[in-house]
Amino acid sequence: TNCTTSMVSHESMGESLRKQHWQADMATTIIVGPIIRISPNEIHIRDASFFEEMFSNSLPWNKPEHLQYRFDNALGTFSTPKHEAHKPRRAALNPFFSKRAITNATPMMQDKLYKLCDRLRREYQGTGKVLRLDWMWGCIASDIIVHYCFNDGYGFINAPDFRSVFIQAMFDLLDMVHVLVQFPWVGVILNRLPQKVVEAVNPGLKSINHYNRVSLIFNYTTTQCHC
Repeated sequence: TNCTTSMVSHESMGESLRKQHWQADMATTIIVGPIIRISPNEIHIRDASFFEEMFSNSLPWNKPEHLQYRFDNALGTFSTPKHEAHKPRRAALNPFFSKRAITNATPMMQDKLYKLCDRLRREYQGTGKVLRLDWMWGCIASDIIVHYCFNDGYGFINAPDFRSVFIQAMFDLLDMVHVLVQFPWVGVILNRLPQKVVEAVNPGLKSINHYNRVSLIFNYTTTQCHC
């Protein structure tokens, strides 16, 4: 069984889907239903009660093969299209998501949330200063994930105005995802070109390359300190 599911990250896309579920006809709003077709091979389901059935562990869903190139990592676990190949790869990660592992990580997550709340009180409460929630949530989520996976961190929540280089790189990377889905050979070409040429063709990739350089320096420095 082939199935395509997608996460709506842009407000305009979400609003478009909402309007498709509720079609306006003159002065009357017509309820189309919780399931609409958004492409020849995709449907969008707006029904929270269907979530557990859709993402059941007993259903062997396959991903469309052309989507494995969207993050330029066709051999990664997330990008694996066939259920038979994905299941053993995903099984290697299961210990990280067990109830005991998450419970053990709870103090670390709470500590970072306390630091975030303290910063919000100091810098934003009663000041009228604009807070970008997407940047803020991106920083705290990334800090927690990096610390959980590598027992170390970059301190994204300390970035000025929460404008982290890493979060900006993720936003810029999303712009390329749609291109790589349709034209996977673009990723092959970009990987073989000098970084300056790639950045001139697509300025959005500049923040990604910058983050890669910063992370390499951070990892090298951390390794030297641990040694």
